[in-house]
Amino acid sequence: PSGDRLAVGGNAFLNPLADTADVEYRFASGDTLRLRLPDGRTVVLLEVKVQPRRAAFTLVAGSLWFDAETALLVRASYRPARAFNLLLDEPEDADEVPGFLQPVEAEISYVTVEYSLHEFRWWLPRRFAMEGEARAGRVVRFPLTIDWSMGQYEVNEPTSAIPLAGPLPPGWARREQRVERDGKISYVTVVVPEAGGLLAAPELSEDFGRRGPLAFTDQEVQRLRGELESLLPTYQRFRPQISWGLTRGLTRYNRVEGLSLGALVEAPLTPSLRAVAEARLGTGDRTPYGAGTLRWGGQLRHWTLSGYRRLSAVDDWSNPFSFTSSLQNLFLGSSVGEFYRATGASLARSRTGRATRLELGGFYERHGAADRTTDFSFAGLLWDRETREVLEAAQVTVGGLRGDLRWYKGQDPNGLILTGRILGEVAGLDAEYQRGAVSVSASHPFLFGTAGAVEVGAGSLWGDVLPQRTFVLGGAATLRGFDEDVVRGPSFWRARAELASGFAGARLGVFGDAAWAGPRSEFTLDDPFVAVGVGASLLDGLVRLDLARGVRRGGTWRVHLYLDGLL
Repeated sequence: PSGDRLAVGGNAFLNPLADTADVEYRFASGDTLRLRLPDGRTVVLLEVKVQPRRAAFTLVAGSLWFDAETALLVRASYRPARAFNLLLDEPEDADEVPGFLQPVEAEISYVTVEYSLHEFRWWLPRRFAMEGEARAGRVVRFPLTIDWSMGQYEVNEPTSAIPLAGPLPPGWARREQRVERDGKISYVTVVVPEAGGLLAAPELSEDFGRRGPLAFTDQEVQRLRGELESLLPTYQRFRPQISWGLTRGLTRYNRVEGLSLGALVEAPLTPSLRAVAEARLGTGDRTPYGAGTLRWGGQLRHWTLSGYRRLSAVDDWSNPFSFTSSLQNLFLGSSVGEFYRATGASLARSRTGRATRLELGGFYERHGAADRTTDFSFAGLLWDRETREVLEAAQVTVGGLRGDLRWYKGQDPNGLILTGRILGEVAGLDAEYQRGAVSVSASHPFLFGTAGAVEVGAGSLWGDVLPQRTFVLGGAATLRGFDEDVVRGPSFWRARAELASGFAGARLGVFGDAAWAGPRSEFTLDDPFVAVGVGASLLDGLVRLDLARGVRRGGTWRVHLYLDGLL
């Protein structure tokens, strides 16, 4: 309160409680809350709404609640007026970042802290939450969530277990630290207990540090997001954002489109409604693609209504439009992905929870075949490497429902982590079919400082067999050591296992993959495609580089570069 700046993550924001804050902020009265206490008193809380006068990362939009009698701040919720953008806020550093990592952004969705009244006198912090995300193009995303609550307080107790003055017990130490803040120098006394006694303290039980119940519910967070977005500057809330080039995956390379360039315009219409338009054109097929989307709701729960003409991927377990897939196609001559053209519309509901993400929606589409238009790669300049044709999709009109559920349990790379995914689709009109698939993975520390991981998956298609709705296996996501689309069919099973060094930041390991696909009537476990190899990963599998060789039903070495591996 004595300074004019707030600090979040090392960045300074102009405090709306500073003496000169009215230059940068507008203020308005909000709600009034009256609390009847057991001793008969009534506590009156007043809300002040803070709106920044301009869209700057150093300003905040927020809601502040004060005790009317004491003028103490008892609740504060705020967020920056816009996301941090390296090009706008630190242009001298932006020139050193490659284009495919642009834009470099950091967005804080909300910061909130609430106080509770103790002994009818002391307002002390009760719960705190903060959520944000750092982004570097479409390649890197680092989410951040802080969520804690405080339980029992002891205020001004006559005795303390910590000897602040006088002689110390054996093994204890008292240190003074010099603290300089806002040009003022102060000294802090730190009392350090003896290490052995500290480890044996009853406060440090086996449950110490274990994550307890969440401080804020999803409903509270959703409401908080809406309140803060409504306080952003009008021209910031409704200002269109235009993206092109290497940002947001708008540039890609594959054997159908060739080099495909796109542009995207996103225009907020209200705090909860956005319009998005995308257009792209490739040097290969020279077919224009585009999509128009209306999205309403919050970040965690929203509806999307879309009309589109696009190149769609057959693959369920990989993304042939990703940046790494484009690099493999261009430099290594890979043929990542199988494709078909889809023109239609969809209405979908998306819901993201603490450990789940569900997408469910209806669609109406006209499918068409896509042809190979280019086989250029830099590897092809050095040796002959034939790029395979694209599968011949059936010309049909279909409509139905699709669902995709993803979940995980565990976050510590030094413990058990489980992930899973369930896919489902039901369609009718020109063709009638039902398809479903499931995959489950587990990773856990192993013997002698190593870590192990396994993944299994299976799926089947019932009804009319359309080539574009069969299951495709091969490549980094499903069967390393083989070409993409080495095997496909109306049913499949696959399995992977890895053993790697224990340090999650950088691992070396060995792995084996096995997979089969075909008609259900020919289902077998005896004749799969099998590959083995060695790999290296960074940041718990965020970036993977594998060298694999097929040892059954194949026999060539292949290099795979991809993101989000098991270990």
